[in-house]
Order: sequence, then structure tokens, then C-alpha cells
Amino acid sequence: MTRKKSASLFTEVTKVFIDALKDGAPPWQKPWSVSSPGPSFPVNAGTERRYTGVNVTILWATAITRGYGLDRWLSFRQAVKLGGRIKNGEKGTIAVFFKNINVPSEGNLDDEDEKKQPDKQPYKIARAFTLFNVEQCVGLPELVVNGPNPSPPLEQNWESHHDADNLINVCGAKVRHTGTIATYYADSDVICMPPKAAFQSPGGYYSTLLHELTHWTGHKSRLNRSAIADTCSYSSVEYAYEELIAEIGSAFLCAEFRIFGELSHESYVLDWIRILENDPKAIFKSSAQAWKARNFLMSQVFDTN
Repeated sequence: MTRKKSASLFTEVTKVFIDALKDGAPPWQKPWSVSSPGPSFPVNAGTERRYTGVNVTILWATAITRGYGLDRWLSFRQAVKLGGRIKNGEKGTIAVFFKNINVPSEGNLDDEDEKKQPDKQPYKIARAFTLFNVEQCVGLPELVVNGPNPSPPLEQNWESHHDADNLINVCGAKVRHTGTIATYYADSDVICMPPKAAFQSPGGYYSTLLHELTHWTGHKSRLNRSAIADTCSYSSVEYAYEELIAEIGSAFLCAEFRIFGELSHESYVLDWIRILENDPKAIFKSSAQAWKARNFLMSQVFDTN
């Protein structure tokens, strides 16, 4: 277990995303390869459990920048226990978990019973742990490296995304295909999209629609995110933050349906860099909100979390 103070941990992780954005490679954009047999979401190669929230974006970023073709990860101890070892000189990736602790609140002692314990308030602290990609290991069993059920290659045609279409049709969102602009209107609670024929690829169409659908979850009657519920100006910092949530949310959903995502809002990249530079916790908060939006949408149709 790697122990770091939370502030240092937030800063270290955030720097990865700032550097990626400055290099023109958002970590949540196209986090897999057509030829890759691996899953769309990063998973623990020993347990087959998916990573969630900010750890998805952290591991995606590492896989992209280091060129890993498989998104399967292990701790040092897991690799050894499974009969492998980490290659000499390999550097691990810092991932994060949040531990709940109870902190005594002030002013809750009973005057008639000084021994009474004060009420305790729940509080989360961030803790780091180190992961290694299976491509950084040697000696692992084939089943651990490639997984029990390698995913089929991505298919790029309009007929291959039944589940995505099902989600869009069943979740209750009003989607109108008209005009030349893709946007979500919070006041009327309607998503407007150009017709499919206006997009050069199915990935462009679906990633854009899923981006707008993530905005749709922020309505005050659903997840009640302030930038949507309060109809903040498109030029405001609050809305740039909402765009970051929607972009990551779209990536999560594209990964769910194995769709090639495309960056929809390049114009916000400089704003995102400023947000991350000013707030080391921003990528954690935006990833958490995007994951919550993903869970909300998936729960409308599928029994999943």
C-alpha cells in the first residue's frame, strides 16, 4: 500500500490529466483499440472486478500514454501470488480508494453524563495503492493476462449498438433529430441532435448523443447538478465543469457499449486545464459525478452498477 497525504495524492493524479490535455490527448478519449481483445473498462486481472469512478480515468490515461493494449491490472502482491512478477524497472500506477472514518463532532457531550461519547460524523479520506498492467508482468497465466472471456473486436456500423439505442429509447429522454447543433435544453428538458446522416461515423453520433444524455441527467428532477438545474451560462466556469462531467460520462457509456468515442467539445479544453490547475480535486469530483450519471442511466434499463 502506498501512503500519501491526500493533498499530495490529488496533485499527483491531477498532473497526469493536465499533461494529457496539454498534449492534445484527453485521457477519456478512445480508451481502447479496435484490435484489442481486452475489455473496454479497466479490470483487476485477478478478480475480474471492474474499477470504478476516477480510477477508470486514471487507468485509461496510463494505458494511453504508455501504449498498453490490455486494460487489465494487478497489485504487486497479486502478481506474485498468481505466479508472476513485475518486470525490472517497471513503474506502477497510483490508483485511489476512499476510506470512511468517523470524526467526533464538537458540542455533543451530555452535561448529565460526561462519559457519553460525542456523536461522530462520517468523513472520507483518500488513500493510494499501486497497480501494474499485465503487460508490465512476466510469468502470469494466460487466463490472467487475457481474461476468461476476451471481448470481440469493435464493430463499426449503425446496426451494432442495440444496447445503446435501447438505453436512449427507454430512459425517457426527449431526443429530437433536427437542425445542425447538438445540445441539451434544460428549460424544455429536450435534447436536439443533427440527423445521423450528418455524422461521419457511428462513434461520432453516439458519443455526442451520450454526452448530451449525461447533461440530461443533471436536470433538477434527476441528479440536480447546479450548472444544469440553475441553467448557468455556457461561458461560465460552472458550465465548463459540467462539460467535463458530460465528456467523461460519454466516455464511460461509450466504453460500456464498446463504441469509439470522439472528443465532442475541444473548445473547452483550455477551460478544463484551468479548472484542474486551480482545483486538484476537480478530476475526482467530475469523475464521480460522471460515474453517478452513468449509473443513473444504466439503472433505467440494465441491472448493473
